[in-house]
Amino acid sequence: MRIKDIRQYFKLKKYVKKSEKKLKSSGFIIDKKNHLLETPTGITLKYEGASALTTLSEFLEIFFIEEYSFYTNKSESIVVFDVGVNMAASTLYFANKHNVKQVYAFEPFIPTYKKALENIHLNPRLEHKIKLFNYGLGYDNKILEIPYEEKSSGCMSTTFDVFNLNKDNCKNTDSVETVTIEDAYHAISEILNKKTNEKVILKIDTEGAEFEIIKSLDENRYLENFNLIMLEYHFNEPDELIERLTNNGFIVRKQVSDTNKKIGFLYAAKLTN
Repeated sequence: MRIKDIRQYFKLKKYVKKSEKKLKSSGFIIDKKNHLLETPTGITLKYEGASALTTLSEFLEIFFIEEYSFYTNKSESIVVFDVGVNMAASTLYFANKHNVKQVYAFEPFIPTYKKALENIHLNPRLEHKIKLFNYGLGYDNKILEIPYEEKSSGCMSTTFDVFNLNKDNCKNTDSVETVTIEDAYHAISEILNKKTNEKVILKIDTEGAEFEIIKSLDENRYLENFNLIMLEYHFNEPDELIERLTNNGFIVRKQVSDTNKKIGFLYAAKLTN
């Protein structure tokens, strides 16, 4: 093992130990015997194997930091489109909100989809509110062959060569997954046209496909159907995304996570719909 790899190993061990301590002190339960993580509100996720570090990171971001928190009138009925669900932490977070009536979730990678489905099944009180699809969203319909790294969800992208863009965290892999991508406008409009009167929220975390997704919705004049859009942008400056959103009447807040890798968040809200 190289010196660099040894240092990275101990760095990750330190991160895990510190993160677990932080969660426990805030009322989260870490059941290593049964390989489970549990929030104070009773949401449970598997915590084992090669994807354990990814699960822990996702758990911290979504349930501890609450990067996807939002507030609405308690009487309003809400539908959420969760694009790029990974281990389903965000999906369960949304479903746990009392006025969220339905979560439509999209995950294209079959191994990740199966883990997400397992986590959803661990939460039967929320399961009925979730519809999980085993395909991703983009600008048009296509089938792709994508390198797959189980240890890090941030290494898989349907639009960027992340293994070259993020060499520090993404190592070469012999695993390749066949994924299906459907046009974002057609996939979402087919579902949304069946609903009436709900507020609609769109969350996107797709390691680059956010540019294709917003482009598809914008060019088909469909962005106006959303009340709130929360997305993580990757590997490009988000100027195009901000322009498309503001042109459709959204107020946009940008939050930079990593300047060098061009990663950050956009929170876009409509004052009226």
